[in-house]
Parts: sequence; C-alpha cells; structure tokens
Amino acid sequence: MRHLTEETVRRYVKGELPLEERNEAVRHLLARCPQCLRLARSAAAGAEGEKKKLDSILDRLEEKQKGITKRIQQERSLAAHQWASLKKRSRAHRLARIDANPQMHTWGLYHSILESARQTASKQPRRASEVAGLALAVAMSLDRGVYGEELIADYRAAAMAVRGNCKRIAKDFEGARADLEAAWKLLEMGTGDVLERAHVLRLGGAWNIDLGFLKKAEELLEKSINLYRLAADDSMVSRAMISQALAIGYHDPEMAISVLKEASGYINPIQEPKLELCLRHNLAWCLNDAGRPMEALGVLRDSRRLYRRFRDPKIQFPMHWLEGRINQSLGNLNEAEEILARTATDCLERGLLQEYLFCSLDLATAAYARGDRKSALQICNNLYHLLELWHMHTEKMAVLLFITSFK
Repeated sequence: MRHLTEETVRRYVKGELPLEERNEAVRHLLARCPQCLRLARSAAAGAEGEKKKLDSILDRLEEKQKGITKRIQQERSLAAHQWASLKKRSRAHRLARIDANPQMHTWGLYHSILESARQTASKQPRRASEVAGLALAVAMSLDRGVYGEELIADYRAAAMAVRGNCKRIAKDFEGARADLEAAWKLLEMGTGDVLERAHVLRLGGAWNIDLGFLKKAEELLEKSINLYRLAADDSMVSRAMISQALAIGYHDPEMAISVLKEASGYINPIQEPKLELCLRHNLAWCLNDAGRPMEALGVLRDSRRLYRRFRDPKIQFPMHWLEGRINQSLGNLNEAEEILARTATDCLERGLLQEYLFCSLDLATAAYARGDRKSALQICNNLYHLLELWHMHTEKMAVLLFITSFK
C-alpha cells in the first residue's frame, strides 16, 4: 500500500477504519516505514487519549516484531547450511530441492541467496543473475499465511531488481530492463517499503546511464536520493548521489563536482573505503573534464594508497585511464598516449570491450592533439571494423562520426 495519511492515522487510532484498510495499515507500520511511524506519533501527539491508544498499538506491533525477529534469526542459522549445500548442486537440482523441501521455504534462505547474488554481481554477473533467480524462486515459495501477499511481493521485487542489475552488468540490457520493470510492478502490490522503492529507482538510474539516457537517469536517481534520505540511510544516499553525479558529469562537470562534494558528507571512509575511492575517482574525472586538471591530479595522487588496496582490474584500469586523460589535459601528450595505449590493450585482453572502446577514442584524441593525424585515423578505423564484428552498431556510428571529424 501507499504511505499512510494523517486522516488514515486518525481514523486508525479511533477504530474507524474498515477491516481491510486497518490490516493494510498494520502491515505498513510493521514494515517499520520511518515516514509513517513519525506521522503516526505526530498525529496522536495533540490528544493524550489518542496517544495512549497509538502507543498501545505500536507496543503490540513491537512485540509482534520481536517474534518475527526471533524466527528470522533461527531461519538465518539454518539457511547458512542450506545454501552451502545448494551451492554444490546444478541449477536444475537446486530448484528441485527447494520445491520439494518446505524447510527451505523461508525468508532466511531467500535472504542468504540474494545477498550472495549481490556480493558476486560485479565480478560474476551471469552467475549472480542465476543465483538471484534462485532467490526469486524461494520468495515465490513462501507461505502467504505467514508472510502476507504484500511482503512477499516486496521480496520478489528485490530479487527481480538484483537479477536485473546483474543482467545490466553483463550487458544484457533488454533482460535488465524487463526485470527492473517487473520489480516496479511488484512493488506496487507490496507494503510500500521506502528502501525497496529507492533501490529499484537507483538501479533504474544505473541502467539509463549505461544506455546514455542521462536526463532520465538523473531524475530516477533524484527520486531514490529523496527516499534514502527519508529512510535515513546515509550509505545509500551517497551511492545514489555518486551515480547521479556520473549522469550529470557528461554535460555539466561543475555541477557534478558539487554533487560529489555533498555526497562525501554521507560516507564513512573507514567503514566503506571502496565507496570513498569511487567518489574520489569520479571527482578527479569531473575536475579534469571541467578544465581543472591540476586539481584532478591532486585528488588522484592523494588516492594512490586507496587504489592500491583494491587489486580488481575493474578498479585499476579506470585509474590508469584517468591518469592518461589528466596527462592529456596537462599537455603531456607522449605520456598520455603511452598510458592510454597500455590501458586499452589491457582492457581488450580482459574482455572489457566498452572500456576498450572509449579508452581507445581518448588515445586517438591524444594522437591527433600531438599532430599525428594518421595514427588517430588508424585507431578509429580499427575500432570501426571491430565494432562491426561485435555488432555494436550505435558505438560504430559514434566512431564513424569521430573519424569524419578528422577529415
């Protein structure tokens, strides 16, 4: 259901809500929506009698929540063993085991599987997509009488959203779009959970960035930021703001810099060093794009130790690419070409095709700036033929336009 209104709360406390609406309100408050809990207490604050009634209701909800928490702890303990066993099986066998064993029809197993998908998404997106699909199967097996239709809809939506994000990372953009749209429809049937809505909006923003729909991405991310703030989730506020800055930075790097500086206030760098590094990297990138390469170089140098903490190629390659772009902006064209050529080759060898494409375009730009028009055209011609082979037609046209600009 949607968020409670003052009128709904007033009628709820007075016992005037019809049974169906009252049950929906209870489920929504039980979901611990911060906005509606604040509204409920505020609405009853003016009348002592109503406040006592509301406090009594919330106390009962709290007791019910404790019972649910105890059950969840038990489920989590069992789920760790169940998931360890399922990991060893084939995909078909996993589904058959879950379908045949009612003890696996629990939130605990669902949560364990979905967290596994989230954690492996960036490194193994296709495998993580299958794991998220397994979490979806567990969510669909949950007892409606125990969990309720609305809460199960939330669980299914979360699994759909994670699977869609895995597909996005794996470059299956159509599959990702379908899953994210399905997740949003499921949320419309759910409890109205603020965080679940924010998550789907944020992932939709990431999808739109990848496809180049930057204005739409900015709008979706702004909505997610507002919801994360409502839920007082600082970590997710910063993540959404970093993504939003990425969308804005393509057309207004100065504004993106402001967004990133604001986002830094929501990050705990000790607890989330990788998030801190992501922000620093994007800040240096935007500073360079804004014509402030010396400031960008300063941020990059200050971040060297942080970069060294993470040996993942998907972190190291962007660092070298950024270093090449900054050197190009500073007029160190030979050094820029050397760095960009090495980074582009590494990306190609690792199968990072999109990264290879854009890094190579920067390499062509550096060669052209140095006066080597022939090398720049050769790089673009090679890209054009590779993109034809990869059937990446949109990017192929971009390279064709780039080649034309040299003539």
